[in-house]
Amino acid sequence: TTFVQQKNEFGLEYAINSPLYSSTLEKKFSEILEELNITYTKQYSIDKYRCDFKIENLLIEVDGLYWHSDKCLENDYHIKKKNYINSKGYQVIFFRENEVHNKTDIVKSILLNKVGKSNKIFARKTSLEQISKKEAKEFLSTNHLMGSGKGDSVVLKYNNEIVAIMRYYIQSEIIHISRFCTKLNTSVVGGYSKLLNYIRKQPHKGVVNFVDGRYGDGKYLEKLGFKLQKVYPSFMWTDYKDTFHRMRFPNDTGYDHNLHKIWDAGQLKWVL
Repeated sequence: TTFVQQKNEFGLEYAINSPLYSSTLEKKFSEILEELNITYTKQYSIDKYRCDFKIENLLIEVDGLYWHSDKCLENDYHIKKKNYINSKGYQVIFFRENEVHNKTDIVKSILLNKVGKSNKIFARKTSLEQISKKEAKEFLSTNHLMGSGKGDSVVLKYNNEIVAIMRYYIQSEIIHISRFCTKLNTSVVGGYSKLLNYIRKQPHKGVVNFVDGRYGDGKYLEKLGFKLQKVYPSFMWTDYKDTFHRMRFPNDTGYDHNLHKIWDAGQLKWVL
């Protein structure tokens, strides 16, 4: 849009030679990367797609809620972009505007994990414990980008402090893992496997774990015997300031409240 405006007002040569435009959101994200001492390149292009940031082999999009809603983009835009970038040998993650501004500490933690700068703890040095729903909600609200989820919770503790959590529920004899995360800025090596082995001691006929395609692909699950069954397009509602779960306004009723959909990069269903 900026390029077109400059071209119309000043001519093609001026537009081509102008510095790339940085939004307020991109400036905020630049400050985050600099605070974390992460070296980056801005506005990196791969053929027809441009990403806001590049860190080695990792590309990052910071998506404004208005410009990335279905008011402006097709429903499959983010899935297509992710698949194309992956096909070129890059990883890509997508953060949304409200996450960058309102959940900055969690965004920082994800970045540190992606570039291998998290504090490492080995699962064999942790103890395993079940915790209450209240404790789980408090930990997940602080450490997981999507909030608390549902179900029972089991955690790993190191020096009497929670460093990893898995939340799950059982439905029709299938274990559904609704949340897994570690303490901010911490990587627990073997943590997921240790927690999974514990909850699988209960009678069950299978395990399901969805992975949000905006942040990962779940490839680590293959080593644990999971298989990728399907990728589901999914969305949240947005008022351009925040996002809301799609079931809060079922059957497209969000449009009746002047909301729009913001689609993700797919929900990957892994089964064991």
